[in-house]
Amino acid sequence: QSTVAVIAAGPKRQAKDYAATSMMMRILGGSFSSRINMNLREDKGYSYGGRSYFGYSRDGSYLSAGARVRRDATVASVRELFVEIEGVREGPLKDEELHRERSGAIAALPAAFSTANGSLRTLRSLLFYGLPLDWHAGYRKELEALDLEAVEAAGREHLPTDAHFVLVVGDGGEVREELQGLAEERGASFVELDANGRERK
Repeated sequence: QSTVAVIAAGPKRQAKDYAATSMMMRILGGSFSSRINMNLREDKGYSYGGRSYFGYSRDGSYLSAGARVRRDATVASVRELFVEIEGVREGPLKDEELHRERSGAIAALPAAFSTANGSLRTLRSLLFYGLPLDWHAGYRKELEALDLEAVEAAGREHLPTDAHFVLVVGDGGEVREELQGLAEERGASFVELDANGRERK
């Protein structure tokens, strides 16, 4: 098995287009019905599941899109990740994709307050990111008013073109040559690390 991921810088949590960005990311890889999961799991059978997300910190975020895949499908899986990222970035997206993901996101909002611990985590998150305590009420209104054009704009704005790197953890003896070929094809450099994170010469 190999673990593959496309990594890039992402937007701030406080960005004004957060609602559009969150729906764009759910369409790409943030739900079971997302494009990445349907491709790698349901269509190709490379993985039990693929996903993508923005990992937010106080001052920014990073994009991670990837999966644990069959070793013999390592490079093919990386190619399909690029296909899906580029597909969402370039569009068009579908009305039914936005409807599905928006409905799921709205239905899930009360779960953030379903237990005392959940409410505390939610409050701490709002304070950490400097968001107002009534943020969820505003977020729901933003989701309800969201159109496909805004979601497509978020993809163009926040999904990488060339400022990214690909991380592959696996059996170098089995996948190294193909990965080197893919790097050359995309005009990228290839770096191999040992188990301690040191570059192999």
